[in-house]
Amino acid sequence: MVKIPSFLAFVSLLLPLSGELPHDSFSLSSKQVLQEASAIDRILDKAHRKHKLEIPSDLEDGQLLRRIYLTVAGRIPSFDETTAFLNHRSEDQKAMLVDYLLNSPAYESQMFNWWADLLRLQSRMRGGNQIGAGELYNHWVREQVMENTPFDQMAYSLVTAQGYPWEDGATGYYLRDAGMELDNMSNTTQLFLGTQMVCAQCHNHPFDKWTQREYYEMAAFTYGITTRMGGQLQNDLKAHFNQVNKNLSPQKRKQKAQSKQSAALRKALQEMIQPLRYGSRHTARQLTLPHDYQYDDAQPESRVSPAPIFGESLGVENADDKIEAYGQWLTSSENPRFTKVIANRMWKKIFGRGLVEPVDDWRDDTQASIPELLDHLEKLMVRVNYDLKEFQRVLLNVQAFDREAVRYELTNDQPHFFEGPVLKRMSAEQLWDSFVSLSIPYSDERIRD
Repeated sequence: MVKIPSFLAFVSLLLPLSGELPHDSFSLSSKQVLQEASAIDRILDKAHRKHKLEIPSDLEDGQLLRRIYLTVAGRIPSFDETTAFLNHRSEDQKAMLVDYLLNSPAYESQMFNWWADLLRLQSRMRGGNQIGAGELYNHWVREQVMENTPFDQMAYSLVTAQGYPWEDGATGYYLRDAGMELDNMSNTTQLFLGTQMVCAQCHNHPFDKWTQREYYEMAAFTYGITTRMGGQLQNDLKAHFNQVNKNLSPQKRKQKAQSKQSAALRKALQEMIQPLRYGSRHTARQLTLPHDYQYDDAQPESRVSPAPIFGESLGVENADDKIEAYGQWLTSSENPRFTKVIANRMWKKIFGRGLVEPVDDWRDDTQASIPELLDHLEKLMVRVNYDLKEFQRVLLNVQAFDREAVRYELTNDQPHFFEGPVLKRMSAEQLWDSFVSLSIPYSDERIRD
């Protein structure tokens, strides 16, 4: 039996019924998407005219198809998919293809790869590896991608996670950096706020405004999170056995401890308790400045109260309240960097370069190459409620995406005004998935199996 190419079958099935692809999985209608994309087109056009830029030609259909597949599906199109697209002529065929791919397993696969890089995912996690914490964390991230969890909700879940990995896979965010509480904070600010504070962990930042005290005040929010669990249970069991054996003579106690029955019992208890040793727990542990703290704004080894690097003090000390307030502050649309940073990351994902570069090193004097566009994208991200799929859907319909890539060399301090996307090499994941799609027919259908 000959299988109809997936895109052609999809179009053939739906067009006769409704005249367009279904948009039940999207919050914006096709018309709204085009309106949002047109608003971006106008901002770009103004920048191009201001800087008197030569606009590249539009890609041929086959080239555009390849770019769409690599960007959305993470692979090149198959022969059948290429034939189906090139033989299906309509004004909105690109928009229909984008919508189709955004709802495909291939999109979920490439977005998981994007998240895996961002979160530094591992399949093995130190002690937590004994209970599969790494795999459970990976599974949780994949579920969030499949469910299209809004970015702000996902970020909040990660930084406030508590419990065991099988209860909440997001605990892997802290298990990933187990025993490195201070390092975890620098990773968090770089990831979600585009702010590199790592230098301030040991001394005042030499190239930015952050002080060591400010770093510790941020770290104080999460320093109470411990990845060691089950301590009380182990103490209770030990106390129980001590109580049982307290009336035995030393000789009897020794004989009992050396018996095969006791050895088997100890082994069974070890296997029972082992999974309960690793997770994420909120405690009242306090952070203090290092013993060699060298600045005049505080004393060495003095206790540090939590305080955000942007805005007013949150005024919380209780362990759970502290973490919750921190998560709400971090992911708030009022946070001056949270929304801008993810909007800029998404722009780079689609166009090959951010409006701000590097995407994870923002400072007070940072200037976007097109400030008006960054402000617009920030508002768009809020309008779509941090739905990264919907946000990318708009960007993929921007006219500049359809143009030939710019080929001149760019440096981080050289502004780019996006006459077209930036030429970039395929990633390792794109190469691999492309080889798989060439070798295994309809490989996308096997991703969720």
